Amino acid sequence: MNLAPILVSVYNRKLHFVKCIEALSKNRLAENSILYIVSDAAFSSKDIEIVDDIRKYVFTITGFKEVIPIFRDKNLGAHQSIFQAINSILTDFGKIIFLEDDILTSVNFLEYMNSALDAYENDNRIVTITGYAPPIHLPWFYKQDVWVNRRQCAWGFATWKKKWDEINFEEYDRFSELNNNPKNVKKYIEDGEDLYYILKSDSCKEFEALDIRICYHQLLYDKLTLYPVTSKTYNMGFDGSGLRCGVSDDYHVKMDSGNKTINLPQNITQSYILKIIAKSFYDDKSLFSIVFPSIHKKYKSIKYIINKYILK
Repeated sequence: MNLAPILVSVYNRKLHFVKCIEALSKNRLAENSILYIVSDAAFSSKDIEIVDDIRKYVFTITGFKEVIPIFRDKNLGAHQSIFQAINSILTDFGKIIFLEDDILTSVNFLEYMNSALDAYENDNRIVTITGYAPPIHLPWFYKQDVWVNRRQCAWGFATWKKKWDEINFEEYDRFSELNNNPKNVKKYIEDGEDLYYILKSDSCKEFEALDIRICYHQLLYDKLTLYPVTSKTYNMGFDGSGLRCGVSDDYHVKMDSGNKTINLPQNITQSYILKIIAKSFYDDKSLFSIVFPSIHKKYKSIKYIINKYILK
């Protein structure tokens, strides 16, 4: 197997970064994998010391075939620093596995990612592979180890250069473009109403979001992301340290133990039932939960009972 290089981005969260690297190094394919670390330069003087400390730690990392630092001389911002690093590595290798510094991985994360990269390289419907599986209850009759959805998840993902290059990452008003087509609006929120508000924030330049631009590409061209049934990643960023994550336990998952072989079926199709279940999970994080918190709480209790005793 021709292993994909791994890129991990980091700025000023050393404790998260160390945990991320330690978990990644325990993967069974780690010692045969090339690891890149992209570290953006300090945005303000108060971050200079921690950025320098993290960079010193990078030179102590072991357990990989090679560790290659990408240290920015000036601050590019998270979006540009990561985007440029991904493009550079894709140009050299044709594929990549990407993690932010707050992502923990199971011991079979790299096996899953590399196997899926090989299995679906020529499947033009699948543009990304994610290691994260949201904490949803799948129907008892669903027996596959993976599923697909028209929604990108950046919490540990992989892609190929030829598919990445088809995505328009340019900054423009996607939100207005979407609203000019009511059919596309309806289609877009089928994957979660929260995507609508995130797209608005990206278009209004409140922040730049690579993953939402991938989601929009998936909407326009009916492209898919491959998900595992059992999560291979865990996001530590919901402890308040993340840029936009806040504090929440809604996304907490139990990661794969790594003891089971993962089957990757060819010609995998999107399940309408799984699509609805996933949408209901993400809709819990939409504007409804903010405007009507008491009703939302009751709704979550009812949905929990349905998931546990009917869909289990």
